[in-house]
This record gives sequence, C-alpha cells and structure tokens, in this order.
Amino acid sequence: MKKYLLFIGFVVFLTCNLFGQTGQVPELVDIPTATKLISIDLDQLTQQINDIENGGGTPDQNLKQKQNLYQRIFTELSSGNTGLTTFLVLAGNANYKEEKSDDEAYQDFLNGNWDEYFAELIVRLRK
Repeated sequence: MKKYLLFIGFVVFLTCNLFGQTGQVPELVDIPTATKLISIDLDQLTQQINDIENGGGTPDQNLKQKQNLYQRIFTELSSGNTGLTTFLVLAGNANYKEEKSDDEAYQDFLNGNWDEYFAELIVRLRK
C-alpha cells in the first residue's frame, strides 16, 4: 500500500506544477539536505534512548515510536531511489501509526492534519 501512495503522490505531483504551494504541506528541502537533517535528529533520538537504557530505565513507547519513524524516513531518504522527493518520503510514511487507512492518512498529510512528530518533521524539513 505504501508503494501505491508513493505512486499516487508522484502522479499528482507531476500533473500539478504548483503542488507544493496548493496544499498545507510547505515546500521541503531536497533529499541530500533532508538526509543530513534527519540523520542528526535520529542520532540524537538514539543517544537519548541509549542514555535511558544505560541508566537502568525503559524508554517511553512514544520515544521509541518517534525513533522508528525517523529511522524509516532516513532509510528511504538515503536509498537513492530515482525520482524520490522529500515530500514523497513523508507522504509514504503518513500512516506510520497504522491507525487509519492509507488513503485517509495521506489526505490528512496533504491537509495539514499532522500529529506532533509529523509537525516536527515538516518544520525541520521546510525550505
């Protein structure tokens, strides 16, 4: 289903020249810049989790979920796939919690109905 969303997003992107300006999602940085930024954030999250675990604690489930999201996004950004954009990577991960259908999650992404982690990502990756 994720590939389906990426394909739909790509088709819509190609058919509308001003796609980044028409929805709620702002224009995002390019893939190399996004990869660097997400790598830094992922390293910080991993360090935070390691510090908690090394101190004898258990990391909060939300923190682990955020790390998982950032890891998935980093992996896709650094994949080198042809035609990939930062927008498509984020759109493809819009349903990372799997709480709704992929189509509904994608529409929420386009309309700016983001959870806390996605809002942080959009701000971080905004041009």
